[in-house]
Amino acid sequence: MDCEKMAKGHEYWDMAGPLISRSEDTIVYGIDFVGDDENKIFFRKFDETKETEIKNPKGLRISSDFFLAGDSMTFYYVTMDSTGRYSKVWCTRLDDLKHHKCIYTEKDCVFNVGIST
Repeated sequence: MDCEKMAKGHEYWDMAGPLISRSEDTIVYGIDFVGDDENKIFFRKFDETKETEIKNPKGLRISSDFFLAGDSMTFYYVTMDSTGRYSKVWCTRLDDLKHHKCIYTEKDCVFNVGIST
């Protein structure tokens, strides 16, 4: 990945990840283009040049907190509420990006959620 080339033309650019799948054929990474910790999440196969963006179907802001499970297809990520608080954990599959499931919601505004392997 040529990060200098990817960042060119952006006033702000910060990468989260990248994560390499256990099968070693996929890379997942997030880019914050503004500096507000909201990320656009992308993945691509190593043998392809096309990257695919992972978008939350409800239009929620995706944070820099995400990981790829050991099966190399199940992807977990955290979204932010309107205040920027990390509040929900979601799950989707890289081979079926139409279906996203919220698996946890932190309702107490005093707390954030986070995920890791």
